[in-house]
Amino acid sequence: MSNQGLTPIIIDSISIKQDTQGRFCLNDLHKAAGGDPLQRPQLWLRNKQTQDLVDEITDAQICATPKIQPLEVIRGGLNQGTYACEELVYAYAMWISPSFHLKVIRTFKAVVKGELKAPQLPNFSNPAEAARAWADEYDGRLLAENKVTELQPKANFVDLYVEAQGTESLEETGKLLGLRPRKFIQRLREDKILRHNAKGQNIPYQPYLEREYFTVKTSISRERSMTYQHTRVTAKGREWLAEKYSYLKGKL
Repeated sequence: MSNQGLTPIIIDSISIKQDTQGRFCLNDLHKAAGGDPLQRPQLWLRNKQTQDLVDEITDAQICATPKIQPLEVIRGGLNQGTYACEELVYAYAMWISPSFHLKVIRTFKAVVKGELKAPQLPNFSNPAEAARAWADEYDGRLLAENKVTELQPKANFVDLYVEAQGTESLEETGKLLGLRPRKFIQRLREDKILRHNAKGQNIPYQPYLEREYFTVKTSISRERSMTYQHTRVTAKGREWLAEKYSYLKGKL
């Protein structure tokens, strides 16, 4: 759906920009969802499921014409940001939360049906109305700035590790997150994230395996004819652990 030149798409007072190809700005959607640094478009784009979806859309040529890519990152300039086709907009919104996904779908449908009216501009010739509009804008901007300030420590902590690729051992993950490995692993057992198997090895509980926070590798010792299980932390798991234990950095 291209909406250029028509009713603007506004979600929670945030106008969603479009580029010249009709794609939508995911950075604006991120702001509309609350601006949580752990829900930035760049983190969503690192998911394998997201990359597979982009490839599928590209191969199927779902976008308006084959020459238009479903996703493009514009760096620099007034319109910098990550722009995506409608299918990817829905996928990104679902990744953020089911409630936000539903809000995006309903907003887009309302635009198509003509149910969403363009916002009325204040009458700036009226001093009282102009002052009220300025005050509302100032309050909204102040609220957004306070939210960013509140979340910044968590964002800085996440940025320390988010570029890491592949999987890491539990010990490596602890070091990466600035936590002492032994204490970190002990904490994971106390929080019922890890358990000891019959051989005393640290294995994740099944729910955390299903969420793809961990993977378990099995190796065989030919000399002793024994099998060993090694728990590895995925990129998704590192992100989750960093958010969960950010308050322990320097304390554990």
